[in-house]
Amino acid sequence: MYNLLPSERLPFAQKEKSALKDEPLEMIEKIEQVSEQEIQQVEESVYEAYEDVYREGKSSILNYAGNVIEPFMYDHYEEDAKMARSYADQALQTAGRFVKEFKCLICGEHTHTKDFQANFRESCGCARCGATLRHRKYSATLVRTFNKKLGTNFLTLPEAVQSPALSNQHIFNTETTGIIDQHLRSCQNYVHSEFLGVTHQSGEVVGGILHQNLMETSYADDTFDFVLTSEVFEHIPFPYTAFQEIYRILKPGGYHVMSVPHVLALKKDRILASLDKETGEITYHQPPQYHGEPNPLAEGGSSKGILCYTVFGQEMIKRLHAMGFEVEVEHIYDEQYGLFTKSDAMFTMRKK
Repeated sequence: MYNLLPSERLPFAQKEKSALKDEPLEMIEKIEQVSEQEIQQVEESVYEAYEDVYREGKSSILNYAGNVIEPFMYDHYEEDAKMARSYADQALQTAGRFVKEFKCLICGEHTHTKDFQANFRESCGCARCGATLRHRKYSATLVRTFNKKLGTNFLTLPEAVQSPALSNQHIFNTETTGIIDQHLRSCQNYVHSEFLGVTHQSGEVVGGILHQNLMETSYADDTFDFVLTSEVFEHIPFPYTAFQEIYRILKPGGYHVMSVPHVLALKKDRILASLDKETGEITYHQPPQYHGEPNPLAEGGSSKGILCYTVFGQEMIKRLHAMGFEVEVEHIYDEQYGLFTKSDAMFTMRKK
């Protein structure tokens, strides 16, 4: 289901309606009834709103305009495009308000934003712990998922990890650095790993770091209560093999908590690059896209960052349902907790 609520304790637990109102498969059915021409008309109107931002010379807030516009593209109606334009205009006038105070759900402290950059979701950092907007939204979804599974009522990540309720929960995180990893390390049954190159075997420890290939991990069936992936699956050449692997290692009733590039308007996943299993050769279907910094521990990486293979669309939700997952998509928003904008979808997938 589509949800705006990381916790019932948050003030926006008034069941605020989102641009996404339906179960994922029902929403997809509605979108499939819309013609490609209608979609193109709305997208063109939205791009005009982007151009307005450029013409005003406000490139530093372009990403904010995009974050606000994106949810209104999902229904693909003319009125939503008009609303998108009005939000772009609002962005020009109110961007400064994001240098403001809020309570950080990761460190639990009252703080303020320390930066504001064109890449909005990777900035707006907490002045105390450095957590970006994306980190805070992911953490809010993670804590809400803890609450849902355990019947708890945590608000912040420190509350959750300090509670005995997590002591018997087995958690697998697919990164060994970052602010969320730092907090989770205090959990009794927590493991974390990195992908360090195809020459290593899953379960191998390289330079003190555990290597796991998500397409074939070293774990037994039904091992984990929670698997965490943040901006990982777009970098996996065969992502659905990895999704199936996570399904295998999750316990029944366990959750995969994920953030990933996703555009619901896409009927099919957008394949940016593909890998030949036999030769190892990469074919680029669009100009190569790289995310983040290169992993200095991974073999064969690019100095430009980590290659992106896929932008996911409706196809992903359908295939995850077919695997046996119950899929929820959340667009979380509450400025007093530093959860700015209603885009940046976060996914939770429960193994039935």
